[in-house]
Amino acid sequence: MRLLQTLDEAVPLVSAQDNVVLSLPIAAVLAQRFRLPTVDPTEFPEMVRIQIEKALPFSAEEVTTDFELIEQNETESVISAVAVRNERLSEIAAPLLDKGIIPRQVTVYAAQRATTHAPKGRALLIYPEGETLVSAVTENGKVSLARTLDGVAPEQLQMELPQLALSAELQGINASFPNVLLDESCYELRDTVQGILASPTQLVGIETPPASVKLNLLPDSWRQRRAQLVKRGEWQKRLTLTGGAYGLAFLPGRDLVASLRKFAVGRRAYHCLQSICAPDFRRRRSQHRRAGVPIRRENKKERRLAEFPIRHGGAADLGEQSRPISFGGKTAMMEKLRLAYLRMNQRERMMTLIVAGVLLVLINIFIWRWLLGTISNSRRELASRKATRSEQIVYMKERELWAKRDQWLQKTQPTQKGAEEASTLLDQLKAVAEKYDVLIANPAIGSGETTPNHQAVFASIETSSHWPELVHFLYDVQQPDAFVVFESVNLAIDGADPTTMRGKFKIARWFAPAERKKG
Repeated sequence: MRLLQTLDEAVPLVSAQDNVVLSLPIAAVLAQRFRLPTVDPTEFPEMVRIQIEKALPFSAEEVTTDFELIEQNETESVISAVAVRNERLSEIAAPLLDKGIIPRQVTVYAAQRATTHAPKGRALLIYPEGETLVSAVTENGKVSLARTLDGVAPEQLQMELPQLALSAELQGINASFPNVLLDESCYELRDTVQGILASPTQLVGIETPPASVKLNLLPDSWRQRRAQLVKRGEWQKRLTLTGGAYGLAFLPGRDLVASLRKFAVGRRAYHCLQSICAPDFRRRRSQHRRAGVPIRRENKKERRLAEFPIRHGGAADLGEQSRPISFGGKTAMMEKLRLAYLRMNQRERMMTLIVAGVLLVLINIFIWRWLLGTISNSRRELASRKATRSEQIVYMKERELWAKRDQWLQKTQPTQKGAEEASTLLDQLKAVAEKYDVLIANPAIGSGETTPNHQAVFASIETSSHWPELVHFLYDVQQPDAFVVFESVNLAIDGADPTTMRGKFKIARWFAPAERKKG
């Protein structure tokens, strides 16, 4: 195993025929954890696509997504979904693509490490990727949540790891990790990690090689291109074999015509190849006296024999002699071509066969390219129609659910009564904070954005509390029927007291849009 710093260094070591697996860094992908209300695997792709479209500011055509099943029960499934922007993927794989090398699989390195070291249960994996430090939360070997840090300073970990744990709790992941895995190259951070998480930290090394995973972010266009390259390689092998066969046939000292004659005789037991020229009645008349047919002229004054020479090699037996029989213009044309071929010398015959073989190969390549292109277009159209059909099925199946949610939204979402709504929101936040001994400082209020779907007011606060109390505060504030949204969150450990968490929040309440209010 060789350690290479860049992908450019690896390109000379592989070829287009190798099965290359490209592992992406966490910074290049978006990892999301979804809880889907179904256990039917056929519904997963469309549901995941819809959820990814909501989370990304790009269209579905600009990204490639894939997912893995984390766990499921009788009514729902937990999915780990990963997406990568195609443009970003092309930039990363540019050294391979420039050399005509299409990877067999595109996956995420964090997923490979998680599958290798923590295939079961929850784990927190911390390891370096270039100049960044990756913190990834995994469940049953699948990436559920990940963050990247610029640098490996202990102070940054003290700020970022609590935020990561809070994000995990908000997504329904238990932040008490039984497995904390730290890359051996970050040994100096071991005490810091153990102090923040209060869990034993295990050192892990580089995998040789990492475990294989199902996750594959290979774009459809790359799949088709790779399939074309594989078929092209097969055709090159066939052409090479065909060229070798022609070369053997035209080796010095080998008579191709004799070989063809021998082949034809071997295949047709009662026929032979012979040269037929125009009959010479005068020269052959004496040789075929016995082959006479009596003919009486109409005037009956003279009776004589009409002699017809019939050749078949040197045989004299009329029953064994063969005769060329004309079947029209097609046979005459074939006869002319055969005579032209017989008049050629050995080199001309060789060149004629080579040209004919090349033309045959080119015609076959053209036909096969047309057929394969037609099949590929048909498959793409079929896949597009299947995707559209799957989306329609999901919408139809969940039609009642979304209709009920819309009715609930119409009835439950509050309407904005005036500018005092921002002050009311701040009072509610203070009441919840007082319930859990969370200190609030530097409060501020204002009007938020207005969209066709909602209009908002916000309150900005700074908090100081212990970790458990802060979690309860955040849970009580963000209830579904409260329509409260955390627009920004910033958490850090108090430098004077490591048991105290300091936070900065911008919290908004979304009211019904003005159009609905008027209606």
